[in-house]
Amino acid sequence: MKHKLEERVEVEYLRNNFQYDPITGYLFRLKKVMGFDGNPMVGGKKVISGVNSCGYINAKILGHCYPVHQIVWYMHYGNMPERPMEIDHINRIKTDNRICNLRAVTKRSNNMNKQFNLKYGVPGVTWRKDVNRYVVKRRVNGKTVHAGFFDKLEEAIKAAKQLENKTKLHIVTGKQIGRAHV
Repeated sequence: MKHKLEERVEVEYLRNNFQYDPITGYLFRLKKVMGFDGNPMVGGKKVISGVNSCGYINAKILGHCYPVHQIVWYMHYGNMPERPMEIDHINRIKTDNRICNLRAVTKRSNNMNKQFNLKYGVPGVTWRKDVNRYVVKRRVNGKTVHAGFFDKLEEAIKAAKQLENKTKLHIVTGKQIGRAHV
């Protein structure tokens, strides 16, 4: 199944009407086109229709809005990543659309690259009110690995770091681990 950008816009149309600067990550319109208000839009300016609710820069092309990082990828490579792959910003800055900052990854890898607001400084540590203790657990290849309950935050953080080190190999290789405590 083709990406909607590939279905609606030919890559040659983009290459003939837009210029991409790989150093800055900006997309420029080359030709004057008519805007929606009937006035001509000047060529040579950065193409920005706004920032969407997820924080990505959008551009309007042939009446449809697309994230600029998708347009840049399509112009550079000539096709979109096949599903289930998606485009990830390596440095986590959603407005940095340099091609060296974009990569095709699975949804799982993309989610691993997200920034999280960590309440206790490390992933996997949470507080359980019902037992008045810290619990350390982590999802690895679709399974929950539980490292235990802890009375002190320092102990929980240490256990979380050990759990991360023990499960790194399993995340990278995709090997499954059992339900046993690590």
